[in-house]
Amino acid sequence: MLVHEADIQDAQGGKLLLAPLRGVFPRLQLIWADSAYKCSGLPEWVKAELGCAVEIVAHPYSGQRGVWTTAGGTEEPPSRPSGFQLLPRRWVVENTQSQCP
Repeated sequence: MLVHEADIQDAQGGKLLLAPLRGVFPRLQLIWADSAYKCSGLPEWVKAELGCAVEIVAHPYSGQRGVWTTAGGTEEPPSRPSGFQLLPRRWVVENTQSQCP
C-alpha cells in the first residue's frame, strides 16, 4: 500500500505510485486510468519510463452538455442516466495479499 499527501495532484501521484514498478513486471503492457489522467502527461511518462500504454477509460457522458435536435422536432433527446453506472474496466481492482513474516 502506498499513501501520499492529499495535496499531490493525480498525475504526480500516479508517477510516484508507478515508478517503483520499473523492471518489476516486464510483461506489463497496459494500465487503465480514469479521465483525470488524460491531459496530465502521465500516459506519455508511463510509455517512456515503463514501456507500456495507458488507456483512459472515460465515462461515455463526460463532457456532454446538450444534444442537437431538428428544428421543430418532436423526438425526445437522449437522456443521461443518473446514479452509479458500471463502466467497462473502470472499476477493475486486483486484490493482492502479502505474506507477513
